[in-house]
Amino acid sequence: MSSVTRMKDAVKSARIEIRTSAEVKEELERAASMSGVTLTAFIVNLARTEARRIAADAERIKLNREAWDRLTEIIDNPPAPNAALKDLMKT
Repeated sequence: MSSVTRMKDAVKSARIEIRTSAEVKEELERAASMSGVTLTAFIVNLARTEARRIAADAERIKLNREAWDRLTEIIDNPPAPNAALKDLMKT
């Protein structure tokens, strides 16, 4: 069995149930139809795209200009090691 087949089987074996209003369901079905995909594919594709975006944003460190300047200054000109750091490096 190829890895693609295994991936498809894994996807098909997982189940998510959603409850919504008839109005929302109709909107989603209409958009899915306009996109040429099934309702399930439409919802999964959009949800997965958003999940990846959220995860990427959460994993990225964001600094304002002042914080960035401070960080680069410390990297470029680190402070001299103190006694605690020297002791730590001995072990």
